[in-house]
Amino acid sequence: MDHELTIFISLSRQPRMYVQSDRFDAVCAYMDGYDAALRGRVLNGFRHWLLSEGDEWSNLPWWGIVRRNLFPDQNPADALSKSGSDEALEALACYLEQFCSCIKVGGLQAIYAKYNAWLLSRTDDATAEFRDRILEIIDSEKRRHNIEE
Repeated sequence: MDHELTIFISLSRQPRMYVQSDRFDAVCAYMDGYDAALRGRVLNGFRHWLLSEGDEWSNLPWWGIVRRNLFPDQNPADALSKSGSDEALEALACYLEQFCSCIKVGGLQAIYAKYNAWLLSRTDDATAEFRDRILEIIDSEKRRHNIEE
């Protein structure tokens, strides 16, 4: 996965080396397809990492979260200007570098643990269903392993 993430970082910074378009949406589409071809192996945990690094719940895909973080007042479905696209690609490269560093330090387990802690700390209605489901799973595992608090 490290090799593919390195390619994705390079792709974000020099898109014309890999794809015909240097637009953010085209680069993200390429990455999504590449990741899908590898059954989600490359970007596994990236969306969860992005969410846990922020303070807002979102049901957007990873590329939408990157755009939302960068341009919070803009509709993620609207086309980006050339300069906006360039800025989004650089932000994506930085996010991917940070994500890669987190994986090297703690692995996916640490990323998902942080995401679960972030999700459980939320108090908004949008995440209530997820919080309840996580607590059900935790309780079920405690009963299964005879763990008492």
